[in-house]
Amino acid sequence: MVVNRRTSAVPSTKMLTAFEATGRLGSAVKAGQELNVSHTTISRHIHSLEEQLNLKLFERHGSGLKLSNSGQRIFKAVSKTFEDLVRTLDEEALNSSLNRILISTTSSIAQGWLLQRLAEYRFTDPTVEIELTATQAFDDIDKDEIDVVLRMGDGSWPMHHLEPLCDDLIYPVCSPSFMQDNDGKVDLAAQPSSSLVNDLDPLLDWSEWVGDCKDDENVGCMRLQGGELSSEAAKRGLGIALVRHLTVSDDIERGNLVPVGKDFKLVRNAVWVGGARNSLHKVHVRRFRSWLHREANRNLTEFLHETPIREA
Repeated sequence: MVVNRRTSAVPSTKMLTAFEATGRLGSAVKAGQELNVSHTTISRHIHSLEEQLNLKLFERHGSGLKLSNSGQRIFKAVSKTFEDLVRTLDEEALNSSLNRILISTTSSIAQGWLLQRLAEYRFTDPTVEIELTATQAFDDIDKDEIDVVLRMGDGSWPMHHLEPLCDDLIYPVCSPSFMQDNDGKVDLAAQPSSSLVNDLDPLLDWSEWVGDCKDDENVGCMRLQGGELSSEAAKRGLGIALVRHLTVSDDIERGNLVPVGKDFKLVRNAVWVGGARNSLHKVHVRRFRSWLHREANRNLTEFLHETPIREA
């Protein structure tokens, strides 16, 4: 049998509790009164602790007890451990009572889709406190206790309760003014390469859309990193950008961007949701994730209504 030396060397909680109370109060009688047990029970726990550690922890001092040198060092460690535990339990109880949800996603998802819907979610569940961080990085999700992580990609990330949130579409967009300048119809094959905004996202590759019709080997007048930059460039009339629907759905709805043509590329399981190990133990987090699924799929379904697509 394999023995965990670290845990097997740790005395029982009852022994440590009796020791801490006696060391703090200087009396087994007072410790028993505080812990609502007899002083003989306290003395028995301390005797067992001294035998297990093979150390003398107390010395008789008048009518009370005084910690030995070893007892003082151990008392400091036990007291700090108890204080840390109580503080952590209090913090967790407070977080639970606040129904707080910590969310981590990219700025393109946050700005293009999530923020507006979070404002709406507050009306459906006003007791929940939302804390949102926009980042590309993957920090220690368990350590930071991130309840909900939203990312675009293949789902190969170190997080728990990971599942696909929704499919997505990729298609070219431009500003209404750019469309108007082209007499209301933009022909990609006829556009100069300088009008194509290039995103470094490998799924937003123009070669699939323009083929060999461009004589410029590096298609595109700009090379941008981050979906929000490409869509912003298109909104400012700087050219045509390939985008993911989830990150521009609000701009499409408001008329800030318009699709170029009727050709759309469907990407299965394009967006994923996960979280920390204990995230789904919280009822309000499970409720929020169910809402996310409904919103994400409703968003795509409404856009796809009677829209021809080509699947990736």
